[in-house]
Amino acid sequence: MSRWPDGYFSKSVVERISEIGHRAYVGGFTDELWYKIGKLQYHFLVGEGLCCEHVFYDVACGSLRLGQYLIPYLGTGRYFGIDLAPELVQAGLDNEFFGRVIAEKKPSFFFNSEFDFQDAPKFDFAMAQSLFTHLTPDDIAKCLTKMQDKAHKASAFYFTFFEGAQTAEQLSQTRSDPNKNWRYEFSQISEIANRTGWRVHLVGDWEHPANQKMVRAEPAR
Repeated sequence: MSRWPDGYFSKSVVERISEIGHRAYVGGFTDELWYKIGKLQYHFLVGEGLCCEHVFYDVACGSLRLGQYLIPYLGTGRYFGIDLAPELVQAGLDNEFFGRVIAEKKPSFFFNSEFDFQDAPKFDFAMAQSLFTHLTPDDIAKCLTKMQDKAHKASAFYFTFFEGAQTAEQLSQTRSDPNKNWRYEFSQISEIANRTGWRVHLVGDWEHPANQKMVRAEPAR
């Protein structure tokens, strides 16, 4: 039995959020899973050295599953999120924050499919959790290229992917799709990263409940 309501994929973002909620929209099918993944990301990043003064990019920030932890943690004006759906981000802002947190911390958001952070300062840390799992190789390369433009020599970009051989369905797909999963061997990820100016290290298992693997990327130029 499908977890999605009938006709779900033909509806607008606003209709989908209204029907299943902003948490389920990004894969948090239970509140427990929503919080678990957000806290996992937060503790992982702090363990990797993310500090309050760092500039952070939340790539495909969605309804702020990670942002609910990092926006209060980081210094004012240090959090930058990007996503395709402003309605989804607004739902996170409206439902996951209280008091004057947003007014005091002043997070910034960008809405485009080009991974364009526009006039944001160069980042110290960035994360794309469960983004490359839905992207074609060309779109992964596009993201890495744009992120390279906003990196400095000490930047660290963390991203996850599903490890494994490509399926027949994946090979037939020519466009990225948030509702389909792509699998890659780490060698494929490395090749894309290398030609877009990154050195990559396979962190691997980081206790993700769906076994997504973590990669750390650092500028190679």
